[in-house]
Parts: sequence; C-alpha cells; structure tokens
Amino acid sequence: MMLAAAALLAGCSGNSPEPAPTPTATPTCPAVDPASVQAEPIGQGSAAQVAANVLASYTAWANAGTELAASPAWSGPALPASCAEDLAQLHRDAYANTLFVTRSDVAWEAYYDEQRDLNKLNIALALEAGHSTNGEYELMTMKEHSSTDAGTFLKFDAAYIPPRGEGFPPVSAETVKPQEWYVALVPWDGFMIIDYIELKDSADS
Repeated sequence: MMLAAAALLAGCSGNSPEPAPTPTATPTCPAVDPASVQAEPIGQGSAAQVAANVLASYTAWANAGTELAASPAWSGPALPASCAEDLAQLHRDAYANTLFVTRSDVAWEAYYDEQRDLNKLNIALALEAGHSTNGEYELMTMKEHSSTDAGTFLKFDAAYIPPRGEGFPPVSAETVKPQEWYVALVPWDGFMIIDYIELKDSADS
C-alpha cells in the first residue's frame, strides 16, 4: 500500500501535460444562393442591336460575381482556392441555360467551360484587387447580318479587353486579339438565344 502511494506521488511530481491545442476552423467559401445568380439575357432588336446585346451579355458573364468577390465577406487570404471556381461554375450554369439553345454534347460543354474559366480568372482578380472587374467585349467591325422572323445571323469582329485599372495587370495590344464571330440566334420568350456560334482569329487583325 505504501509502495502504491509513493508511486502515485512520484507521478504527480512531474510536469503537467500541455493542454491540447484548440482546433482551428477549416476555412469555407461564403454561401451563395444559386437562385440569386441571374444571367443577363440577349435582348431583341435590329441586327446591329442584337450584336451589341450579344457582346453585352458576354461582358456581363465575364464579370459576373466579381462585385460579390470584392465584398467584405469574401476578403481575406483564408478563403479556399476553390471559391472562385465554385462561383464561376454557378454563373456558367446560369448563362449556359439562358443564352443558348439547350445542348449537352461535348463540344458545347467545352465551350461553356472556356467562358467559365474566363469568369473564374476575373473573380480571382477581383479577390486580389478588392474591387469588381471591368473586362469588356468590344465590337470592332460589323461584316454581315440578316434578320427574319425566324432569327438573326451575324458576322462581326470583336475583341475581349481584359480588366483595366488599379490592381489589374496592364493591358497591351498583345492581350487584345480581335476575333471573327459567326452567330445564329433565334427568338425565345421575348429574348434571343444562340443556336450556333463560331469564333476564329480575325483575318483583319
């Protein structure tokens, strides 16, 4: 009995164990209600107006979510890298379902992903700069157009101009490359939706 008491006293005379570290919370992305993510549809009008409206919708898609990304809730280095991609994916789905005739083949999905990646890049720029982006699709030259009650066909040159201003990389002629757009649109529910689109390097650039 005395041996047991002595062993107990010996054990108590050592250093107390260090307290367990308080677990840190794993950073998560701010919640975004998918219902709040709205795409800017393509308005109807003359061929020239429809061309301008196509580029306005693409401009809105390129910058979508960047105002939110620049808000206080999204500030700070602790945000996971996946936040920009998740937000861009929400806008991809919204714009793919709003601007285009419903398609689900590999080529169309790859095209939507290209636009998503541009949007993701701008969201990342907004997170770093602390303010929304102002990337813009600019009409350079209207080449051909025709319109009927069944739809509108457009052929024009346009260029995407990356965000400019404080906190953004400088824009030069090398980063602005005009492309030739072929776009066929059909009327749908008061707006226009894209039935066919093809982009290639402009012969005039």
